[in-house]
Amino acid sequence: MPSNSTTPAAPVVIIGAGAAGCAAARILARRQIPTLLLEAGPAELPAALRVGNHLSSVEVDDWWWEGGPPRGRGLGGSTAVNGMVLQGIDPRDARRWGWDDAADLQSDLRDAYPTIEEAPANPPGPFTTAMSALVERGFPGGPATSASGGLGWLPLALALDANGQRLTAADALLPDVADPNAAFLTIRTDSAVERLVERSDNSIEVHLESGEVIEARHVAVACGATNSPSLLLRSGLVSDTNISDALNHWSTAVIAELDEPLQVAPGEAGIPSSRLLRCQTALTENYRVDLQMLVLDHTGGSKEGRRHGVILVTALEKERLLVLEAGIRQALYWLRELDGVRSVSISKDRTPVQHQCSTLRDVVESASHGLAGHPSLSVIDASAFPELPHTNPMLTTMVGAAHWATHWNAAV
Repeated sequence: MPSNSTTPAAPVVIIGAGAAGCAAARILARRQIPTLLLEAGPAELPAALRVGNHLSSVEVDDWWWEGGPPRGRGLGGSTAVNGMVLQGIDPRDARRWGWDDAADLQSDLRDAYPTIEEAPANPPGPFTTAMSALVERGFPGGPATSASGGLGWLPLALALDANGQRLTAADALLPDVADPNAAFLTIRTDSAVERLVERSDNSIEVHLESGEVIEARHVAVACGATNSPSLLLRSGLVSDTNISDALNHWSTAVIAELDEPLQVAPGEAGIPSSRLLRCQTALTENYRVDLQMLVLDHTGGSKEGRRHGVILVTALEKERLLVLEAGIRQALYWLRELDGVRSVSISKDRTPVQHQCSTLRDVVESASHGLAGHPSLSVIDASAFPELPHTNPMLTTMVGAAHWATHWNAAV
């Protein structure tokens, strides 16, 4: 495409092909609304990111945005590098944010992924198995999975295909060539956006770094909690005072150095966990679900040949140190009862898992996702969450974007 050329666009241009952008594109294509999906990064996923191993993404440096918190760059966005946890939206979050159709949208999105029964067997490793015997004394399990948003010691739903390989949002949600709705969606990768210009008729010019200008009737920004505010700021559509510090779940890693019989085989390093605990500590108001604990069987080896298991403890309320401390104490109590735990340590990192969101919460209307004062602009990713969600945010992000795409009025 020649530089400085102008291209008429589809009625909707979505910027960013991560969890939010792909979910919105899925719905708009189904509604047969011509849509252009722009992604700054490349299309092809490196082989190291195809395996169902949540540790492998650190090996692919060129798939990450430089600086700041970890963020995936390329088709699929951060779903190409994250922990693949499909965790259902908290019903209270959906009600407070005005997403009345969240349950139906989540069911539809979840159908794009294999169920645990259809996916390859992901049996718990020896560390998780030993932990299960302790956890289930007080937290019974059940048939629901993490994607249902239930309570207790739940089977963990993961974004994996039937062969145990990672499924990005692009893999799972974008229509394939055999789908007749695919004709309504155009996907362009390697198309970084420099800035947006709002015209007098409320249409939007999308200026690419290549010099190309795309004329858009409506733009949905889905670049993530860091990149969406950055794009809007350099476009002059928000000011520094409109951008809030990212909200993040407080978390820590309780690390257990393991001897036999709790070790997994070296070749199973990074195999995703199979269980997640969600519970109420009664330390926060309204008895909210405020604590989750994720058990990982293998996160690396020691110099002596022993291997580490981890309990990721996460407080689901903003800056709830009491909840985090309660989870750590419970994890330490359980680990004291396990034979084969050589030593225990606690990570000094308060956020070993990044769930950044809500950076534009003060200028985006939660139900419509509209950017205040700009009728042709929406922000549909986690940066627009009005509050910290009470779950891992990937599926919640998809639900929010699908809610916007379902209700976007082509006549506006």
